[in-house]
Amino acid sequence: MKLNILLTASLVFFSFNQAAFAFNPKAVDNFNSGYKYYGERNFEKAAAEFKRVLILEPGNDKVNEILGNIYRQLNRYEEAKYYSLRAIAVNPANDNAYTNIGNILVEQNKLKDSLFYFKKAIEINPDNKLAVSQIESINKIHNSKMFLLIKE
Repeated sequence: MKLNILLTASLVFFSFNQAAFAFNPKAVDNFNSGYKYYGERNFEKAAAEFKRVLILEPGNDKVNEILGNIYRQLNRYEEAKYYSLRAIAVNPANDNAYTNIGNILVEQNKLKDSLFYFKKAIEINPDNKLAVSQIESINKIHNSKMFLLIKE
């Protein structure tokens, strides 16, 4: 049984305010292009644009978070984890980056390992509905006979 992962473009991009960034004008252009490509589900081009933002704004946790999500959607889990961990290194209170790592582990069928990251996300932000939902789904699987199939 595959867990329903609810991250959408709107959750990723509207969970923060672009105005909060110290973007220089070129970084804003790259961010907007990345956002456009992301909305078109052209993840490779979106990633390229967001990487250009990081060249100009290397300490931007939200852009690292976005890249982590993009690479997760491309099933490039090592890159996804790398950028999510970079987001956490810049901002340890980035609950979305913890949630993304949890989702990476879910997609790799590492449910027990994912719980740490979902719980950490909720510890940071008790209103993180995706992390709460994922824990509830994992608990349902754990309490069902299907858990035995997943474990094997």
